[in-house]
Amino acid sequence: MAGTQQSQSPAPAAVTCPNDIDEVLGRVTTSLASLTFSTSSTPSTDGPLDPEEPTLPDKDEDDDDKMADPFEVRMRFTNQLRQLNASVTSAQKAAQFALKNKELAEDLHSCILEQLERNNTNTRANILYFVDHFLDMANRDGHTEYVRMMQRDIIRVVDAVAPMDGSGAANIKVVRKVGLCCSVSFLFPS
Repeated sequence: MAGTQQSQSPAPAAVTCPNDIDEVLGRVTTSLASLTFSTSSTPSTDGPLDPEEPTLPDKDEDDDDKMADPFEVRMRFTNQLRQLNASVTSAQKAAQFALKNKELAEDLHSCILEQLERNNTNTRANILYFVDHFLDMANRDGHTEYVRMMQRDIIRVVDAVAPMDGSGAANIKVVRKVGLCCSVSFLFPS
């Protein structure tokens, strides 16, 4: 009898098959990143990661001197794009991360495009607001490669945020607002 009750119970969360390969890779990377080897016997005071939200731990300042692993940078940036909200702080944090890893500009730009095409309407709007902040910061810091890539793909970005089929009709105001902001001067210089 006990054997039949176990077969009727739902499978544990770790056994489920996610539909998105990025989610699997994010979990694997999170698991690998949480494994640290320390010579200190004192436990870490950072606290456990929230199992509901897979995130990668922040790197130490000392790690800036080391060459960044392109896969890890891409996973961290993708995770930041997925977790964007309407706050300026979240957009600035993701923009600073991308500017810090400017040697991987093409990869990070492709992450933006991929997340625009894969996410829901609200996340797409948040990513478009991020693009506005990001281009402003990139232009201020002299990172014109990001601006050039966005100029090249602006039609693809707008089409992903507010598709012509009407599925993104709620984002039309967002596209107009961001289009009228200072980013227009970077994307379409007179």
